[in-house]
This record gives sequence, C-alpha cells and structure tokens, in this order.
Amino acid sequence: MKHLFLTGGSGFLGHHIAARFLAAGWKVGALVRETSDTAGLEALGAALIPGGLEGGPVVTEAMRGCDAVVHCAGSTASSSEAAYLRINRDGAGAIAAAAAAAEVPRFVLISSIAAHGPSLDGGDGTDRPISAYGRSKLAGEEVVREALGDHTSLAILRPPPIYGPRDWALVPVFKMARRGIMPTYGRGSSRFSIVHGADAADAVFRLAATDTPEGPFYPEDGARPTWPDFAAAFSAALDRPVRALPLPRPIFWIAGAGASLWGRIARPHPFTVDKVREMAAPGWVFSARRLREATGWTAGVDLHSGLRETLAWYVENGWI
Repeated sequence: MKHLFLTGGSGFLGHHIAARFLAAGWKVGALVRETSDTAGLEALGAALIPGGLEGGPVVTEAMRGCDAVVHCAGSTASSSEAAYLRINRDGAGAIAAAAAAAEVPRFVLISSIAAHGPSLDGGDGTDRPISAYGRSKLAGEEVVREALGDHTSLAILRPPPIYGPRDWALVPVFKMARRGIMPTYGRGSSRFSIVHGADAADAVFRLAATDTPEGPFYPEDGARPTWPDFAAAFSAALDRPVRALPLPRPIFWIAGAGASLWGRIARPHPFTVDKVREMAAPGWVFSARRLREATGWTAGVDLHSGLRETLAWYVENGWI
C-alpha cells in the first residue's frame, strides 16, 4: 500500500485530496494542528499526525517511508505580506526540507494562479504576481525547489479558483444568487479559469503518482466564464433567474481598503485591496494542456453540474 503525507488536509481542497488518495487505496497521514477541525478527515479514515509547518525531526520521521508528500497548507488571508511569507514561503520550505531529509521520492506543491499573475495566454507568460498572496506563493515555489534539491522530484500545481462541496467561499455568492442578483466589478467582462474540487484533487493524485516534469501545471475545466456567464450558471443551478448586477468600481476599492484596515487591527479577511486589484485584472485564463499531456488529466465536472452538486450539498448540510 502506498503512503501519502498531506498538509492542509482539514481544509476544503485538502479534504478532496485525502478522499481521492484514499479511494485509490493509498494510506493518508494528515498533518494537523491542535486547532484544526479534523472531523472530516477522521470520517474519511485518514490518520492524524499532530504538528505544524515548522517541520523538523518529528515531521521528518512521520514522512519516512512515504511515497509522496502533498503540501496543500497555506494562508489565503493575512494581515501583511510578511505574515503571508511566514506561512506560504517559510512553512512550505520547512515541509520540503523535512521531505528531503526523509528521502521522500515525490513532492507536490499546491501553489496558485496568483503566483503567475493575470493571464490571457493560458499561463505561458512570465510570472508577475500582483498581490502579496501571489508573491508569497511564488516565493514558496522557489524555496521548495531549493530545499528539495536533487533528493525529491517536484511537481507544482497552480489551481484557479476551486469550488464544490465543503467550500465556504461560495456560500455568500449562492445566498445572493438565491435573491436573484450577482454583483460584479463593473461590467464583469474579464474571463477566468475555474475548477471543481474533485477535479483539482484528481490532478494532485495524478501528479503524485507519476514522475512528471516540474510544471507548473494548471487544472481548469475550460469554461472560462465572465461574471455574467457565472450568473447564468447559477441561474441554471437554482432554476430561477439570476441577474449580473454591475456595481461602480470605486465601491469595491473602498470596501477593499476598509477590509484591509480591519485585517490589520482585528482579524484578516480574504477580501482586501489586493483582491480588488486581482478582480480588476484583464483576465485569469490558464490552460490545462501541459497537465493533460503529462498525466492524461481531464476535467470530469462541468460548471453547471458542479454548481448543482454544490448547492445540493449546502442544502443537505444546512449551510444555506
């Protein structure tokens, strides 16, 4: 039986990753903090490994004999760029160093399209992140590459926005859509890649199970909707009209500035000035071509059926 060491398993994507590997017959050991909600992992049958992203001998010993490490843990909401770097760069580097010391043959790093920055060409351009989050994820890639050296082969996955069951981020969007509206940044004409959580997890599994080149690889379903297209997809999922509601762009910048300030004095929030800057970009279009050629991966869930499934899960579990 093959063995996976997973970080970030208690999160949305991490849960899907654990489920995918367990379904394939792998044993999964998940690194969890004392404050982590581990109910989902325990229900799946994953083994829990207490620890943090500091790495060190305890984590190295837990990795020994593993066939692969998937580093999914990270921060998507921090009060400063330095705070992002502590988790997304330094934490990733510590986990990679532990994997190299344990002589794990394969390491899959979950990065983000934010590490590349806006794209209209499928992600083939030069990396130019425009947010603190994106810069921290790119720095994480660099430090992981250095820490692994020649000891462990590396694959980098840069997912676009991920949705599906267990995703808290879409709950408020669904709630607004049920009222018939989808607020958009201006006309919302920019296109963006997207992928279902189960498909993203399958991409991770395929990269972990093969010795493909480093990448980066982009899993996306090919829909590439605009915000009005997204509203139409929600309309189909809800079986009721949902209208894209263009809002003046200054509203988003003011709200982002307020949320950024609140994050510095209280609790960090994902919606910041940086997030508005990303919304204002001309597009976030990435191609799964390299991933498909390297692993045979294809998206199995289209946007419309994925949203229906997500809505059904939300309702069944009392999230909306």
